[in-house]
Amino acid sequence: MDIVSGIIKLIINLFRKYEMKQRIFFALFLGTIILAGCAENEVIDTIQPGHTLQEKTFTITATMPGDAPDTRIGLTPGQGNYPAVTLRWEEGDQVELCLVQAGKKVKQTVTVKNISQPDGKTAEFEVTVPSDFTASTFDVYGIYGGGGLSDTNPAQANISPANIPVNSPVALTGENSLQSEKMVALTFSQTGVSTASPDVDASFAHLGSMICLRLKNTGSESLDTEGKVFVLSSSNSSQWQVYGNYSFDITAGANFTGGETDVQFASEQAIASGQTAELWTWIVPTGNKTGSLDFWMYDAANSAYKRSKNFLPGRDNLQAGRTYYINAEWNGSEFTFPGGIQKPNTHTITFEESYYQLFIDYTLEKGKATQSVVVPSWGGSPHPDNPYPWVDPVTKLTTLQPTLSWGSGYPWILSPYNSKNNIAFGDYLHDLYVYHPTHDDATAGGGNNGSNHFITTFGYQETGNPYMPDDGRPIFSFSDGKARTIESCYVNSTCYFLNVAANGNSLSPALGEGEDVILHATGYDADDNETGTVTMTFATVNKLITRWTKWDLSALGKVVKLKINMTGGTDNGYGFSLPAYYAIDDITVNLE
Repeated sequence: MDIVSGIIKLIINLFRKYEMKQRIFFALFLGTIILAGCAENEVIDTIQPGHTLQEKTFTITATMPGDAPDTRIGLTPGQGNYPAVTLRWEEGDQVELCLVQAGKKVKQTVTVKNISQPDGKTAEFEVTVPSDFTASTFDVYGIYGGGGLSDTNPAQANISPANIPVNSPVALTGENSLQSEKMVALTFSQTGVSTASPDVDASFAHLGSMICLRLKNTGSESLDTEGKVFVLSSSNSSQWQVYGNYSFDITAGANFTGGETDVQFASEQAIASGQTAELWTWIVPTGNKTGSLDFWMYDAANSAYKRSKNFLPGRDNLQAGRTYYINAEWNGSEFTFPGGIQKPNTHTITFEESYYQLFIDYTLEKGKATQSVVVPSWGGSPHPDNPYPWVDPVTKLTTLQPTLSWGSGYPWILSPYNSKNNIAFGDYLHDLYVYHPTHDDATAGGGNNGSNHFITTFGYQETGNPYMPDDGRPIFSFSDGKARTIESCYVNSTCYFLNVAANGNSLSPALGEGEDVILHATGYDADDNETGTVTMTFATVNKLITRWTKWDLSALGKVVKLKINMTGGTDNGYGFSLPAYYAIDDITVNLE
């Protein structure tokens, strides 16, 4: 009996051990990744001569036979003028997995091995089936690159690596840095995997696409690109998913409807006269129409912008798994898209113009809070040397102060203050601070594209609230009374708003589920009739704006006045309780 009992115990222990540590080998068939993906490149080209206003279709070129995505972005030269981008598995590559069964979600990180040679198209990795997976089947989801999976919620996949959303694109200067940053993300999924006899075909698919900007220097002198930021901007919002803390539920699939309007490039080279340089970046398309594309270079050293003379025609949508090539030229003074479409007559107020230095100096002299700069006490009189209001010399855009029952509201105030410390600078004594991901406490580099100056304000209107009956919405107006179209602006959060939204304070609870904060821009004509309203989701419990974000205002048409309201958010029993402070930069006005 003792022998029989011992044998039974041994069998049970072996069975338990097997159940806890089932091992699976996943073959990674990367050769199938590019069926409709990187096997095709598109040239976002220009219009043929004589057809300036017609949109030209994208030219499609084939990749080299046998090319396959390489998770490390080894940009192997292909055939023709627009080479294919080949991707291969490399030693040390890792895949993050989410295993799901009956509500359980388990994260695993595995390293690939047995990479096929010489093509590197397939590899294997080992997966452990959790011991508490007792049902007959489970689901497997995987991601390579990007920001991987969340440690606290294995189903949450992050688009960009953790160090990307908070940094400038200086590290992404070309194919090698794209490789080192693992910007390109691949995903796969398989449901209904047998727990007893798992058999998985991990065929990865592209989450995004790459953009190659081919910049030719047609000028007589070399173009030094080091320290400069290049921006390709869509006229429509929610087109690009590049920088920013974007994530998705990997078990539901990537289906993005929102995003960024801008995609950034950087370079650390001198482009000699007659030379063409390639600048690379990676995006996740949203499927929205791009609208016309603008291009500019920002030089932080002298706070100067160089914008393209024309637009690149828009595209209905960009697709994942492709490499898009864009041609641009620099003639020594401006950028152009060869054969592009004519731009309207616009001017962008950057607040770096010399006219605004008086207001910056005044802010630096008076303090770090709106109240100390404009009004010494709530409802009090302005400082006798107060230079406000500002009136932009080119566009005639100016700032007005709302009339309140107890005095005046706030104008739009020039500020240089910025910090990453939302706690130290997240109160009413520092409400002129805009958030910056890396600066401790700075008076430079906090504006859009690393510029130095921006404007901030406070105010809102809460209809029907007896505790806040006045219209305190901040106001833009054209001083000459002429109606113009405000095409767009860039918006960012102040440290004060971010601190209270995330942590709450004595006057407001933190932002909760379903308490989205919305910005409303309402235009008015010369007779004070509304021309329309456009909105922007400014904050949710899961996503706070922490970088300059483009806001398209063109749908308002020509306006004489523009008021911006902040609604939603938390309620402390007396109405809207969040500090309605935010910042704006780079306002583009159509002068026609």
